[in-house]
Amino acid sequence: MKTSFAELREVQQNMSRIIDAVIAPQLSYRMHKQAGKIKDAQKAMEKKRLELINKYGEKVEHKTSVPESKMKEFQDEYDKYMNAEFDLDMQLIPWECIEQSGIKLSAVDIAVLKNFIEIPIKLK
Repeated sequence: MKTSFAELREVQQNMSRIIDAVIAPQLSYRMHKQAGKIKDAQKAMEKKRLELINKYGEKVEHKTSVPESKMKEFQDEYDKYMNAEFDLDMQLIPWECIEQSGIKLSAVDIAVLKNFIEIPIKLK
C-alpha cells in the first residue's frame, strides 16, 4: 500500500485504540503484525530526524540543536521526507474483524484509518 511517514504518524495514534482493546485473536494477531511494521517506520522517521539535526544543527555543550537560521532548511527537508509516498507491506484490517471485536470507532478514527481498513463496497 502507498503511504507516507506523516500519515503513519497520524494513524499510529488512532490504531492504538484497536491494539489496546481486548479483541478477537484473528484481529489481535493481525494488529500485532501491523503495529510492528509501523514501529519500524517510526524508527526510520526518528533516524532521519536525527540525521537532519546533525546535518543542520550545531553542537553546544554536548547537545546538538538546529539554530533558528537553519530551521527553515531543516523543516523543509524534514517535511519533504515525511510527505514522500512509499510502499508499505501491510495487510488491510478487515471490516468484519473490527465489527466482530465490538470495537467502536469514531468518525475521526475512520477518517484517519480509512486507508488501512478494508471497507466493504456496500459502505462506500
